[in-house]
Amino acid sequence: MDKMRNAKTLFTKLSSAEKLVMIGSGLAVLSVFLPWYRDLDAWGKGDTFLGLTGPLSAIGLVILLGSGAVFAKMLGRMIGKKLRLLEKFDQLATYVAAENVLLFVITSSIYFDPKFGVNITLKQTAFGLFLCLIGSAVMAFGSYMRRKEPAKVELNIFEQVEESIDRIHKDIARENPNFRQENDVPLAERQYRESHETGKKNETLRMDI
Repeated sequence: MDKMRNAKTLFTKLSSAEKLVMIGSGLAVLSVFLPWYRDLDAWGKGDTFLGLTGPLSAIGLVILLGSGAVFAKMLGRMIGKKLRLLEKFDQLATYVAAENVLLFVITSSIYFDPKFGVNITLKQTAFGLFLCLIGSAVMAFGSYMRRKEPAKVELNIFEQVEESIDRIHKDIARENPNFRQENDVPLAERQYRESHETGKKNETLRMDI
């Protein structure tokens, strides 16, 4: 239950476009493990082929690799461990979605060609083939939305350290009121007070002399 809650929390950190890309690529990956098409020959015998089986299994393998790479890229962003190799390809989701649609068209044109399986009398597409198309469309739409989003400004290492120190100070201030009162004073005012106190000490020292 806690793992499900943590996964949901991590997923919400993604932008709306990244969520669509991740969901679409996940559907495309899932589709190759589902039935893509069925056929029935003249003797009444039929076969059901998955995306990764049958004479067109190479196409399913290409879709699996491409969509899997996009899913891995989004998963890395979700858990905060970006994959450097995949991050180099900024428009990876767009290219993979376009490739999947092209392979979908090629698969359909080959399978329904009369010369493909001369003794086959009945050919039917299955749910997996359409799930691949739906997932690719969602992935392409998410990639399009992502290009419309404002670019995220990455903090450099110094800004990250400064932000972490500021967060630690705030946590300490919640537990220690005296610390909060002291650190709520602006830096310029603290410097003025310190210099004023130093001046008083110097003046007192001169009077003593």
